[in-house]
Parts: sequence; structure tokens; C-alpha cells
Amino acid sequence: MIILIITLFIGIAYGFFNPGREDRKTILKKGAYFGIIIGLLFALVVSVFEAKPGTATMTALGTLILVFMTIINLTIIFIAGTWIGDLIKRKRK
Repeated sequence: MIILIITLFIGIAYGFFNPGREDRKTILKKGAYFGIIIGLLFALVVSVFEAKPGTATMTALGTLILVFMTIINLTIIFIAGTWIGDLIKRKRK
């Protein structure tokens, strides 16, 4: 839960201090790419160190999906933070 709050505050700071409006679609794409890469790396590690050969593939696939979903959720929270930061910046002017 604390990571979600930290991510939100980092997004707010990014939206507030970054001049102009942020391209949220690009941020979401970069988050998706990052999620796929990190998920594949974790899945590879899990499949290499899995003790039972029959379950290694399913465990790696589950790891890939969970890591990807987690990073996408954090990216969406970051984007919400940038929106809040932009809103605060417009209200202060």
C-alpha cells in the first residue's frame, strides 16, 4: 500500500514540476514495455530455478502476468498523479 502512495506522490510531483502537459499515452506505453521486460526477466529466473520441471512453465507464465499487471497498475496510478499535479499547477496560476 505504501508503494501505491509513494507512486501517487511521485506522479503529483512530476506533473507539478514538469513544464507543460504530459503525454500520458506515452507514459502508459513506456510502463507497458517496462512491465513486459521485467515480467519476462522474472519469468526466466523463476523457470530456471523452479525445482519441478513440469510446473516451471506455468509458474513462469503466472509470474509474467502478475508482474505485468502490477507495473501497469503502478503506471496508471502515476498517470493519475501527473493529472493531479497538472491540476494543482493550473489552480496556482
